[in-house]
Amino acid sequence: MGVRPDGTSFGILFDTPYKAKLTTTDERINFETEGELFSIFDVV
Repeated sequence: MGVRPDGTSFGILFDTPYKAKLTTTDERINFETEGELFSIFDVV
């Protein structure tokens, strides 16, 4: 879960057995993994 400067929050759920990297910016959430594709669920 992340918290924005205005106090609102967001969350991303992901589960993978592969090595992964998650980065966020003001406009984007980027998830990179060495494994195969899978479903992503966002919680707003």
